[in-house]
Amino acid sequence: MANTREIKERISSIKDTMKITNAMYMISTNKLRKAKAALEKTEPYFYTMQSAIAYIMKHFPEIKHPFFDARPEHDLTQRRTGFIVVTADKGLAGAYNHNIIKLATEMLDANKGESSLYVVGQVGMRHFEKHGYSVDEHFMYTAQNPSLGRARRISEFLIGKYINKELDDIYILYTRMDKNTAEPEIRQLLPIVPESYMRRRTNIDIHLDDIPMLPSPEAMVTSLVPSCVTGFIYGALIESYCSEQNMRVMAMQNATDSAKEMLNNLSIEYNRMRQAAITQEITEISAGARAQRKK
Repeated sequence: MANTREIKERISSIKDTMKITNAMYMISTNKLRKAKAALEKTEPYFYTMQSAIAYIMKHFPEIKHPFFDARPEHDLTQRRTGFIVVTADKGLAGAYNHNIIKLATEMLDANKGESSLYVVGQVGMRHFEKHGYSVDEHFMYTAQNPSLGRARRISEFLIGKYINKELDDIYILYTRMDKNTAEPEIRQLLPIVPESYMRRRTNIDIHLDDIPMLPSPEAMVTSLVPSCVTGFIYGALIESYCSEQNMRVMAMQNATDSAKEMLNNLSIEYNRMRQAAITQEITEISAGARAQRKK
C-alpha cells in the first residue's frame, strides 16, 4: 500500500496534468470557434458556384467536357485513383486520427487499380510511411490553420493530373463534424457525376432555358469546376480541422473530469491514512503511558 508521501506526490502530479488539460481545452475551444467562422464566411460562395454547375448540367444534359469524362474504357484494374487523406498533426483528439486512417487504409487495400496517396497532417504521414504506403511528397502540409491558398494549390495540382490523364478518379477522405460527433467521410472530386450534382444542388423551380451562357456552357464549366474543387478541398480541410478541435475539446474535458475523480479518491485515501497514522500514534502513546503507570 502506498504511504502518505507517495499519495501526495501523485496528487501533485495529477494537479499539474489538470492544468495542461484545462489549457488545451481552452485553446481548442478558441480554435474551433475561429474555424467555424471561417467556414461560414466561405460556404455561400462555393455553394452558389455548385448550384450554377448543377443548373448548367440540368439545362444542357448533352454537354461534353473533360471534367465529366468517367473514362469507361479503363476497367477497375487499369484505373489510376488519387486519394487525399486529411489527418491531424498530433494526437490527444480521441479517435479522430484512428477513424480516418482506418477508412483510408480500407480504401487503399480495396482499390484494384493504381493508387496515389496524398496526406495532409503529420500523424497520417507517419502512419502510412511506417506501414509501407508510398506518400506523395506534394501534400505533406500541416493540418493547422487551413487556408484557401493551400486548397487552391492542391486542386490545381490534382486537376492537372486529371486533365493529363495521370489520374482517372480523385477522392478526398476527411472528417465531417455533425453536432458533437465526427464521422469519417469520402467524397469524389473528379470526374463530376452529373446525377449526384443535380440531386444536391438543382432547384427544379428555376428555369434557365432562355438565359444565354457566353461564350458557351463548356467555357463556363471550365471556369467554374476548378473553383468548386477548390471549395470542396477547402471545406474538407476546415471540417476536418473543426472535427479535430471538437474531439480534442471532448477528450480534454473527459481527461479533466477523470483527473478530478482521481483527486477525490486520492484525497479520501490520504485522509484515511493520516487518520489511521494519528490513531496509531495515540494508541502507542496511551500504551506507553499505561506501561509507565504499571511500573
